[in-house]
Amino acid sequence: MVLVLYVLLHSTVSILAFKRRKYALRTYDISFKSGVIVSSLTTVPLSRIQHLDISQGIASRFFGLANVKLYTAGDDGSDMVIKGLLLTEAEQLKEHLSVQINERF
Repeated sequence: MVLVLYVLLHSTVSILAFKRRKYALRTYDISFKSGVIVSSLTTVPLSRIQHLDISQGIASRFFGLANVKLYTAGDDGSDMVIKGLLLTEAEQLKEHLSVQINERF
């Protein structure tokens, strides 16, 4: 009974969290907001982005979803991960950001 309740609660929160994920691409930066209970907002200036990556897990590949990872200078891991985008949207975002980044050099 407890396991069923946990699965239902976890599923509900996951669905709500997925629907609340948003990103905004502005002239000089990109922001990503996520969370249901605890909300987080991450903003990265386009001038700091050094590398972009698209990744897919097994479940993501099945549903046609992808994650876009943004890497900046001076950090070991990715600074921002935009999760749950359609693969075509992720590729378009990566291409747009790549053009923006390459124009500054």
